[in-house]
Parts: sequence; structure tokens; C-alpha cells
Amino acid sequence: MSSPVITCRTGQPASELARQMNDHNISAIIVINEQNEPVGIITEKNLVLKLIVNPRNPKECTAGDLMETNLVTLPPQAYLHEGLLAVIKGGVKHLIVVENNRLIGIVTLMDLVKARSTGTLWVVRNIEAQQTLPGLEEAGREVDLLLSALVAEKAPVPIIFEIMSEMHERLTRQIIILCEDEMEQEGLAHPLALLLAKPGQCRQA
Repeated sequence: MSSPVITCRTGQPASELARQMNDHNISAIIVINEQNEPVGIITEKNLVLKLIVNPRNPKECTAGDLMETNLVTLPPQAYLHEGLLAVIKGGVKHLIVVENNRLIGIVTLMDLVKARSTGTLWVVRNIEAQQTLPGLEEAGREVDLLLSALVAEKAPVPIIFEIMSEMHERLTRQIIILCEDEMEQEGLAHPLALLLAKPGQCRQA
């Protein structure tokens, strides 16, 4: 983890947040309360979406307006594979490290990638980016590499099962999406439309 963490309060103006992120060359700021407990996170993506895509005055917009509150936290004793699982399941790029509910550090997706000698931590995003079945087949081989790495690190069996289940669920989901797209391209009805159709309409489709 990185510590100390760059933080702010809910009332801090967005213009100051952007300056902090630029000065410290960081991708996120943690919002804390009076007890030093994390209550939100502001990332570069938040700033772009809430200030540029949906224009607002940075001097009037505060950290409380911008922050995401669905924080993924871990204790400082957590292992690498637990951080990996938290990133995969939470769909986040930042893990908040807390002890007795108080902020003590932050771990980024890049930190996890650097901690491993392979790039297999990117496999989830690689799966979701594939637009062909051969591409998914290649992504599946990366899942096998990740499994080998977890076994080599002697990760607990329940953790391995949970990570692999999540990976294969995403593979299956992407295969279904590609098959649905192929059906529509061939002029067939979308599977959901078939399920919702009346019996006569379903036979016709």
C-alpha cells in the first residue's frame, strides 16, 4: 500500500481537488470524515464525468458532490490474492486499506500488477474487451495462467475457487453476449424477445 494517503473533506471545492491530484501525480483522492474514516473516493474519471461531460462550475462543486461511496476496503494483513479478488469482484481500481475503520493506506490496480511478474491481473478487462470467440479462447488461456500463478503462490483453495468462478462467469457472460449479437446480425430475434413473445409469435420468429 501507499501511505500516507492524500485526502480531502466533503466540502472541499473540485478546483482544489484537481490541483491536488496534479501536484501529487495521483489518480484518486480519498474523502474522509472527522474521525479519519474513509467515506468516499474521487478519481480522475469522476472529475471528467461530473465536471466536463456534465458541465458544472468547479468552484461551486464539492468533493461530496463528486465522490463515489461504494468503497472496497481491506485490512493491512490482507494478502495479494485477496486484493486481486477484491478488485475483480468490486470492479474497481483502488482498494482502501483500513484498520479499526480508519484510513491507513491505498492500493491501486497498478500496484497489484507491479507486484506480480505477469500481466494476468488484466485478464478480466481482456475478457470483456473481446469481440470474437477466438479472442475469448485466448483470454481463457490467460485464465489458466492466472490459476497456475495462484497455485504457485499457495493461495487458499477457497480463494482460488472464488476467483476462478468469477473468471469463468465473465467468460460465459461474454460468450452469451457475442451469440446474441450474432443472432441479431443474422436477422433472428433477440433471445429476450423470444422469451417475452406470445406462443404464436415465438413460432414465427
